[in-house]
Amino acid sequence: MSSRSSMKPGKEILRHKNTISASQAMIQLLGNTNSSLKNAENQRTKLQREVAELTKRTETYDDKIQSMQRAYQSKNEALKTAKYNCELARIDKDKLQSEVEELKAAQCIQKNLKNLQKRVADDAEEHLDKELATAQTQIIVQNLKLREAQTKLEQENKDNIQGQHFKIAELEIKLTQNLGPEYSKQAEFHLQEATRVMDSLKDTLDLDELRHKALKSRKRRMQLVFDDAEPPAKR
Repeated sequence: MSSRSSMKPGKEILRHKNTISASQAMIQLLGNTNSSLKNAENQRTKLQREVAELTKRTETYDDKIQSMQRAYQSKNEALKTAKYNCELARIDKDKLQSEVEELKAAQCIQKNLKNLQKRVADDAEEHLDKELATAQTQIIVQNLKLREAQTKLEQENKDNIQGQHFKIAELEIKLTQNLGPEYSKQAEFHLQEATRVMDSLKDTLDLDELRHKALKSRKRRMQLVFDDAEPPAKR
């Protein structure tokens, strides 16, 4: 009675140790998950800052564009007024020339405005191109990793099938070695083991129909050899 009660605390301690180990593993997993979430949050914050900066720059350019447009409209209206006054009041040539220069300045502002709009569009397109190139690179890397994993899996499957074939051949040799004048229990064991391996190979997806037939024929041949060596009393 005392020996049974003394074993229970030991089992209880072992159970607590297992619980602690499982808890530590879960804490480690949560720590890794929190780290990944923190990295993702930092990346999102970085992208948000970049978007905010780009938005701010775009708003600044928009303000400059609107200001230039208003200046151009004002100059254009001033030019029309100047032409009208020139026709009516025949203002002197120097003043008219000054208005012409203002028109050229307005045209220059319009040209600068178009160039600025093009620069804003080019900057946005370049940013998008960089993001697209980064995403494409990540896709290529993931595809390479997937292809490498598939190749490794196919090779392991191939090596496993080849090893099973070697095991069948080895069992076949042992079977014929144990079939002599006297019947052997060891031969029966080798036949059963070879049958088990062949049945497991039969369900392998990578084996085509021709290999299935070869396995079936090999199994039947081994059974016939075994049956021929079996004592009449056993039959």
